[in-house]
Amino acid sequence: MRTLIDGLKAGLIGAITVAAWFLMLDVDRGRPFATPALLGSVLLHGAQYSGHLSLFAAPVVEYTVVHFAAFLVFGVVASWLLAAAEREPHFTAGVLILFL
Repeated sequence: MRTLIDGLKAGLIGAITVAAWFLMLDVDRGRPFATPALLGSVLLHGAQYSGHLSLFAAPVVEYTVVHFAAFLVFGVVASWLLAAAEREPHFTAGVLILFL
């Protein structure tokens, strides 16, 4: 249970950090939420990017959900691997190689 909680915390911290970075860059360019709008439109809806981006709430929200889910899953998997490496020292090299 502790591994799950630690993984969720790490995933949440990572997701918030990357989302904040996207937002800072987008605000600096004068187009808040442009990055998640573009990624949501292209990755989730198959849109073709032609240099013009329309900001709609749906792709932003959908991409944000996928973004946070991916980071939470990665955090839990990473936490589980680190816990396994603590129990079984021969996993340590494999975990290190995976993260590198």
